Amino acid sequence: MEAMSGAGIGILGIGVELPATVRSNDWWPAEVVASWAAARAAAPPPPPIAMTEGMALVARAMQAQGGDPFQGTTARRVIADDQTAIDLEVAAARAALARAEVAPEAIDLVLTSTTVPEYLVNNGACVLHHRLGLRHGCFAIQIEATGFATLAQLELATAMITTGRATTALLVQSTVFSRILDQRDQFSPMFGDGATALVVGKVAPGRGVQGAVHYAQTAHPFQLVASPPGKPWYADGKALLHSLDLPGARRVFLAVADEAREAVGDLLAQTGERADAIDFFASHQGTPWLRRLSQEHAGVTRARTVDTYAETASLFASNIPLVLHRAEERGMLAPDDRVVLFGGGTGVTYGATLLRWGR
Repeated sequence: MEAMSGAGIGILGIGVELPATVRSNDWWPAEVVASWAAARAAAPPPPPIAMTEGMALVARAMQAQGGDPFQGTTARRVIADDQTAIDLEVAAARAALARAEVAPEAIDLVLTSTTVPEYLVNNGACVLHHRLGLRHGCFAIQIEATGFATLAQLELATAMITTGRATTALLVQSTVFSRILDQRDQFSPMFGDGATALVVGKVAPGRGVQGAVHYAQTAHPFQLVASPPGKPWYADGKALLHSLDLPGARRVFLAVADEAREAVGDLLAQTGERADAIDFFASHQGTPWLRRLSQEHAGVTRARTVDTYAETASLFASNIPLVLHRAEERGMLAPDDRVVLFGGGTGVTYGATLLRWGR
């Protein structure tokens, strides 16, 4: 997308819905936690690969974190048995609409990302559309982009509003990983449940989306999947979150800091902004070190930020909206602040977006 200073399309309101149940680290039995340490100790060393500067930074962070069985998390939210992902999405959407002071009938574009839906072959955006009572002439579609969904949705919404195909968009993201986790797995503490929503529409000239860059690095598309382990989703057995490509998953993790430097650097070049002019940095938070290393390696160290990983674990596509919501609550975002969003998702897709904050 070309630089868009003066386009006047930005975030009008943010909503967050986190389940009431908090699962702290003491929920896991001591023998299960001990088995994780044993599994890590018994794992063969990864094959050596040529390291960039950014990969070396990540490798050191991963090694430093290796002794913590909970990988930097202290709590995560867990959906109730009688709730659905759509229930969380509806609550987040209503909160975003209220914050934006936008009536449901004003929405003519709804984009959803339901990472763990109740049903396949089902456009979850239509379920949300019905629950919210949105207008008949509304473009409603589900976007499957895992952790990258928020930036993908924002790109599509901006394009449609820019071209006059829509006026006001509702972007909704949710994940309920507790439904597809083997809680005996050593990575199970790293994921939480929750939903977020953004209302996007016209803002004052000079504010809103200023530019965006997007990339696909698809050498390791199966680093994280949900299915009966080692089988397609339609095979017998419970669908669980797991990896079909552990070496590839390691390479994807190692590349995060370099991807942040590439995406943020290209974004700044596209928009003509300086790294030291960025006021706030909102990053995907899939590990305790991801935000810090991404921000430092990208060179936007002056920017304010919020860390959410410890208290919610990873919420996939909801990570960036949650960071922005927390920042608003704490008074950390001011009109005309330059805000960089950076994130990625399994597949792998990643990128960055620049906003001038405010309406």
